[in-house]
Amino acid sequence: MAVVLEPLPAVLDRRHLHVFVSGPGEGESIALALPDRGWFLVDGCYVQVDGVDQYPALVAYERWKAVDDPVEALAWTHPHADHFDGIRETIERFPPRRVGVVVAEQPEPGSMCLESAAFAQHPLLPIDVRLRDVFNRVLSTFESIRGRWEADPTSVWLLRDGSLDVGRTTIDVLFPTDPAIRTFYADPKLQERLATRANELSAVVRLRFGATTVLLGGDLPVRQGRRELRHGWPDVLASWPAAHEHGLGKVPHHGSIEAVESSAFGPAGGELVVTPYVKRRLPQPKDGDGLSSLLAGRAAVRMTADGGLLQASLHGAEVARSELRDRLAHRSAPLTSGRSVASPRGALDTTWGFALDEEGRLQGLFAGAGVLSVVERFRI
Repeated sequence: MAVVLEPLPAVLDRRHLHVFVSGPGEGESIALALPDRGWFLVDGCYVQVDGVDQYPALVAYERWKAVDDPVEALAWTHPHADHFDGIRETIERFPPRRVGVVVAEQPEPGSMCLESAAFAQHPLLPIDVRLRDVFNRVLSTFESIRGRWEADPTSVWLLRDGSLDVGRTTIDVLFPTDPAIRTFYADPKLQERLATRANELSAVVRLRFGATTVLLGGDLPVRQGRRELRHGWPDVLASWPAAHEHGLGKVPHHGSIEAVESSAFGPAGGELVVTPYVKRRLPQPKDGDGLSSLLAGRAAVRMTADGGLLQASLHGAEVARSELRDRLAHRSAPLTSGRSVASPRGALDTTWGFALDEEGRLQGLFAGAGVLSVVERFRI
């Protein structure tokens, strides 16, 4: 049975697992409504609507949550500035039962963890943003998590190759593993490594609901420059050789060619969704690069924003990869932040939604007003 593309739903069928992936052109967030009850939120981003900052994951939760429908868990895959917006706000407004973070060890109450010490000297931020303002917000996010930690040590979930069972859903952290974390933190230049290579510890999460699997790739790269990484995707594939058989995959690192692991995001898999990073021109639509690789053997890749190359699409309209490629090649003006390019009318305009049943079937495909489906070529 063909799944009909629809606008975002008014209500959810909670027999299914719903996944909402948002990405306005800088940053990303994922909100998952678990079957029956409970939510799982991953990372955070924001959009401005009428001059007000709004957080898509929180908007999705508030829009579709039922009575007695808690945030069971929240995971911050890695401490980069394009993945943290809304995490502190979630902790303060809807305290999750568990907050998942990638750290070397649980600090003693009142002490400063290694991450905070490193941030104090070299925050993990892009070089073209107002460092003081964003650094303060990142640090306040850490402080909110630390506050939860000290109030209830069981509320913090160390993302170290662990699993959580929530109702009929199992959440598996496939990476980072404890050996990978220890190797990373053994580097004598830890502060520099945290500042420049934190993606190498980005969490990769799998959800299992009956025969349905969802793979959330974080920002984990396959290689750093020309150097193949020893830990990361090799660890994921060692624990789950059939990763390519997922029903839905969130592509790592905004579709960058350095992060697309073909054994996990190859043509045998199901739906793929990618969040663009406009200022870094990701995902690349040129031949042989990110989108080209993802579209091999696949009808479409769902993109949460147009990358600043098109006018806002209408609820998942199809765009040929060649059109994006040609527009990028002829663009003279520099690309700016996706937050201004997207110009959303609503906080969920740059959101794709998926409903999956426990037999592994896609039961619903939902599109915000500003998302698009990238195809290799139009079907005749």
